[in-house]
Amino acid sequence: MHTLSNFGIVLLAIQCQATFDCRRPTQDCKSGGTCTYVSPTCTCPGGASPTHEGHDCGLLISTKGALSCVTTDPCVAGQGDCYDDGAGGMCYCSSDYYGPTCAEQRFTVTCLADRMVIGINPYGTFSGVAYIEGKRGTAACESFPVPSVSSSDNIPDTWEGRYIEVEHTSPDCGTITPAANGGNMEYTRDVVIQYSQDYILNIDDRYTVKCVLDGSGVPVSYSIVPIDTTDLSPLNTITREDYLGPVFLALTTGGQAVTTTPVDVGAELLFTFAISPEYDSMLIISGEANNTLTVGTKTLNLITGSCMDNDAFPVTVEAAARGSGGTDKRELTLKIRAFHFDGNTEVGFKFVVKVCLTANAADCDPVNCPPGSANGFGRRRRASSDETIVERIISIRDPRSITKLDDKGVVYSECSMSGKISAAMVAMAVALSILILLCIVLIARAVSSRIHRSGHIDDNDTMSSAVKRF
Repeated sequence: MHTLSNFGIVLLAIQCQATFDCRRPTQDCKSGGTCTYVSPTCTCPGGASPTHEGHDCGLLISTKGALSCVTTDPCVAGQGDCYDDGAGGMCYCSSDYYGPTCAEQRFTVTCLADRMVIGINPYGTFSGVAYIEGKRGTAACESFPVPSVSSSDNIPDTWEGRYIEVEHTSPDCGTITPAANGGNMEYTRDVVIQYSQDYILNIDDRYTVKCVLDGSGVPVSYSIVPIDTTDLSPLNTITREDYLGPVFLALTTGGQAVTTTPVDVGAELLFTFAISPEYDSMLIISGEANNTLTVGTKTLNLITGSCMDNDAFPVTVEAAARGSGGTDKRELTLKIRAFHFDGNTEVGFKFVVKVCLTANAADCDPVNCPPGSANGFGRRRRASSDETIVERIISIRDPRSITKLDDKGVVYSECSMSGKISAAMVAMAVALSILILLCIVLIARAVSSRIHRSGHIDDNDTMSSAVKRF
């Protein structure tokens, strides 16, 4: 990394608000705090008299502002709180900042004349991947660990975590066509911070990074704008139920059945299990999601040991529960957020469901799950004849991605035209050709009429000049 004061060209840097979401991998609650499926924030222990505070419950309240912090506060105001547990004053940083004094923001960009250098240091031990939108798998467009201090690179000495350095005219990541704005040129890229190596969630981060250069190529302004990932609407409009042996499965989103139409990432998927009249109750023994591939198979456990699996926390909205507020033993519901595995937009769901008669209804009773979880409706046991495998495969699309799907789930390019637009353009071309032919016929008839009236055209009066006079 380099020291900015010794660097020989104009640099501009901007920081952007980061996000904390306790449902993500490695962004856990500390000190006994709990996280729920529906909220990204931690509930700190102690109830009305909490012992800890902060976004991750990591700050012991009794040490906040204590001892040496009374006279010396090393933390940047508004970005961190000084605490002293007897080892001297230290800083507890908000989720947006890091460093000994909370001076560094987690997402930054340095703008240069020919490139942008993007700093990425998410909260926690980041185990995912960050990359230029649409360029996952292209090494030059993915993030790398920030190296040690060096005067020969473009990375500020204070950065930690990861970085992406990409030229405006990168052949691998795509050449940016700058947008003119009042004599300046704007260079813009979208960046994805994907918190899992395997699957894409609506609680991942996406940012639009912009560098603005003046006419001589000197950076003059910059911005990092979060791309909203929460307001995603489902697309489906057809009601349908699948009958699978003794178990009925209805899969809906937004009150409409999931069919072959792709579902947006982040849309809530409601699985409703019901049983035929001769049975008393049921339970889900296990449940998983997979990428439907036989080579390079990826899976995400949803239900394990009668409880929601810890790995499913980022996608869970409501744990498996009995219908009608917990009183209907013949119906179970499960609600998750739509997601897809990296590299494939089809997601398969597989559940093992046990059905019980009145005589053995106790076998389908829920079991208690660990603290912070709801009662479970699955239990690992030896397979028997009253167990049914329920499977569904659905298509998921990410409307924020450069690669999109048409209404049949087929990938198409941003620059491709729909059939209706193509047909309209062909019709316009045909009409234009007819108009040109009519003009030529009219001109020819006018010239012929003029020749007929005069009897001839002088040698110096060529056809072209007659047409010109016409």
